[in-house]
Amino acid sequence: MHIGVLATSWPHASEPIAGSFVYALTSAMVARGHRATVLFAAHPRSSPARCDGCELVPLRYAPSARSLFYDAGAPSRLREAPILSTTIGLAFSARMLAAARARLAGCDALVSHFALPSSLVAGLVRGDRPHHAIVHGSDARILARAPASIQRTIARRATSLQFAHPGLRASLVDELSAHASSSDLPMAVTAPSDAARARWRMERRAELAIDEDVVLIVCVSRLSPEKGVAALVRAARALDSRRAQMIIVGDGPERRSLEREAPACVRFVGAVASDERDRWLAAADVFALASVSDSAPTAIVEALAFELPIVATRVGGIPWLVGDAARLVDAQDTAALNRELAAFVESPALRREYQRRAAARSQTLPSWDGLAAHILQSVGATQ
Repeated sequence: MHIGVLATSWPHASEPIAGSFVYALTSAMVARGHRATVLFAAHPRSSPARCDGCELVPLRYAPSARSLFYDAGAPSRLREAPILSTTIGLAFSARMLAAARARLAGCDALVSHFALPSSLVAGLVRGDRPHHAIVHGSDARILARAPASIQRTIARRATSLQFAHPGLRASLVDELSAHASSSDLPMAVTAPSDAARARWRMERRAELAIDEDVVLIVCVSRLSPEKGVAALVRAARALDSRRAQMIIVGDGPERRSLEREAPACVRFVGAVASDERDRWLAAADVFALASVSDSAPTAIVEALAFELPIVATRVGGIPWLVGDAARLVDAQDTAALNRELAAFVESPALRREYQRRAAARSQTLPSWDGLAAHILQSVGATQ
């Protein structure tokens, strides 16, 4: 089967993590013997990652280096400059619609990531082909503010619908929230072997000159307001730097201000490729994510796959995603964040218990191949 994939992001040299789930899921479908043509927003300053078995169609849509879908991301851009960002978004939508009509005409089925504009565009060009639409999170918040007619168009022109977590449905019109053929599935991750994790841990901690009795807390996050990293930095001020250190992996518009506020025990390493991110997770003893708003963050799925004790906020789909495998606090509650981090720092037994819980929870979450099989079945593929 020839599958047309529409997305707003794809891994690029400048942002190797952005759109990595689109890349991984497309690769998993190709690995099952299918072909793919992928339409996506081009990063303004770097080239996209290649994908065997895929025809890549990067869409350039803005006259300047300003990126709507990369760097800070669409929600942040819309808050900062609503008129300009909306104008850029409309330009990209028109560009994607024209490209979809020209480049996806020969595809047997369509898969869209992010409701606006990808699912809307896919619905407009699908004809009588199956269309599987995936709503990830931030797109649901944007979609909820869109006219009900747009939501109904997406619902009526998607043969199947996938939500990253059940809570995304609440603010959407009935035809979307109660779509006849829908599912709640988070994105997957590629779990490393025990041997690789052990080797990476030893190597990375040796590079940092961190003894095994020092607890390393790692956060993987975009550094933008909705991710709440400022609260995590404030919580770290009360940690004893002789017993605990914190690494923050990621980049974004808040990085400079966060670095100015951070105590000596906190280190920022910027955006990294997936293999480098895995080495930081392998070196970690605890994972922390302090989102103010979120969906079903892939970083949490990665932390579960690495069997890490987790401290996270009680927002979006995080409670549904982690089950009993995390210590949850309210968003922006610095005192509670510090209390839960300190509990893990002080108690190896507590860390071992939550390592066990993370491993068990990770086993219940889908794999890339499992997600690919689900989507291919939804669009009528035979394998």
